Order: sequence, then C-alpha cells, then structure tokens
Amino acid sequence: MNGRGKKVGFIAIIGFPNAGKSTLLNAILKQKISIMSPRPQTTRYRIEGIYTTERSQIIFVDTPGFIRAETGLNHILQTEIEEAISNSDAVLILIEPENLSAIEGADEIFKTFFNKVRQLKKPFLVALNKIDTLKKDECQQYLNKLGQLSQSGEVIPVSALKNENLDSLVSRIEDLLPEGEYLYDPEQIAIKSERFLCQEMIREQLFYLLHKEIPYECAVTIEEFDESERYNEDPTKGIVRISAVIYVARESLKPILIGKDGSMIKKIGTMARANIENFLGCKIFLSLRVVVKKNWNKDRFFLYDLGYKKV
Repeated sequence: MNGRGKKVGFIAIIGFPNAGKSTLLNAILKQKISIMSPRPQTTRYRIEGIYTTERSQIIFVDTPGFIRAETGLNHILQTEIEEAISNSDAVLILIEPENLSAIEGADEIFKTFFNKVRQLKKPFLVALNKIDTLKKDECQQYLNKLGQLSQSGEVIPVSALKNENLDSLVSRIEDLLPEGEYLYDPEQIAIKSERFLCQEMIREQLFYLLHKEIPYECAVTIEEFDESERYNEDPTKGIVRISAVIYVARESLKPILIGKDGSMIKKIGTMARANIENFLGCKIFLSLRVVVKKNWNKDRFFLYDLGYKKV
C-alpha cells in the first residue's frame, strides 16, 4: 500500500472536557478503543487510533480535556496535551456548543486557547461537534462565532454521535498531512496494547456506576493478563484471564467500590467483562480487587508507575 501520494501523519484531537473527542475517534475508526462517559475528564492518557484507507494513514491522538492546573494529576494531563500537539503533524480542535456558552469568560479563554495553538505553528482545523443538538440557525451562529474566535477560514460542523459529516472532516484532515510511507500495518487500529485498553475499559465503568467525584479518585492497573488459553483449537473455548486492581485515594471509598455484599464490584466486573469480550473476541475471566492507596493522585512515583512519565 506504500507509495507516492499517500498522506500520512499524526493529528492531535484537543478540546475542553466533554467535547466528544473520544466519541469522535471511536466513530471514525468504527471500533471502540477510547473510553467514554457522560462525565468530563474521563480520558487520562493519550490514546492513538490508526485510520487507514487507500489514500491515507491518519494516526489520531485522543487527549485529556484542556483545563488549567498547576499541580498533581491534572497538571500532568495538561503536559500530555502539549506533548501530543508538539509531536503531531496537525491539530484538530473539537468544540461543542456548551463550551462556548457555559464557560465563564468563554470568549477570552478561547482566544487564548487558539493563540496558544497558533504559537506552536501547527496546521489546525476547528470542528463544531454535537450539531445534532442544534437547530439550523443556532448551528450557523455557533459556526460564525467559532470562525471569529479562531480566526479560521473554515469550521467544520460534525456529530460524532450520529456520524454526521465525518467523511468531510477526514478529507480535510488528509489535506493537512504530509506525504509518506505508511507507519503501521493497515490492519492495526491502535498503538496501545490490548492489556492497556482492557485496563481502560474497567476504569470506564467507574464513571458510569459511581457517583460524584469518586471515579476521579480511582485508578486501575492490571496485575495479570494470561493469554495461555486464548488461542484454543476450539475457538469457543478460548479464554483470557485478567486480574486487576482498583486503587482508591481514601479509606472511606473502599466500601463504596465493593458495595453491599459485593454488589458494586460485581456490577463493575460484569459490565467491564462484556466490553472486553467484545473487544478481544473471546471469553474473559475477570477478577477485581480494591486497594486503598492514600492520595495516589499526588504520589509522583505511583503516577510514574501508572504510565505518566512527565511527573
């Protein structure tokens, strides 16, 4: 598939929390590799998704939502965003309507935001997501406003949830990328390991099943990922055995994670297992346990072990 005329490169997807970055990535790839939830700041790591066609290979880099932070985990997440932009060939700035109306002083924040991207001297596109929630005249008003704030000649309206106008978006992204040889096998859709993606699918359920700020005080690691029985001669008997730990930042959170008679941890396991089985294409044996690691989100060494190298 290599040859002249192929467009190849990395594009960082950046934006404010809950703009739909992960939903967009999964919709373009037509497979879920980046976890999602209705809550902001679900994404903690850069997740790369590889989109390959006869014309191009685009490596999308999903990033945490942009927030202001000086210390701790949130500061690390912002470093992840800046590094993703620096290492990318182009940037896709994804904005949802509520970002432009619900953030106090939104206009000034967005001007600063767009200026920051422009200073990095990367070609960029601006897309307005969730247009399925807007009336036609409202959509045009938001497009005009974004065009003015970003000083961009084009703002692309899309709906990641409804798969609206994604082909046009991909085509415009291809225009920004350099020519080159494909970097990955055309069948590959993710750079992160299956083990890591399964870990994220467990963490995803915490955002769906736990209340208030509890999911933000939890971390997940996989202790064992045993594939010795995965490729059985009888495909129906293939199984992967996964043992994972859910770390909580406070002692008082442990009984909440476990639930009465183990009801909550069982529910988390059941829902995560279904997603992992669909992802891996085989049966899963999933074991979960809860461990208290006080203030883990401020522990530089623990954060490093979780995969955050910029601590």
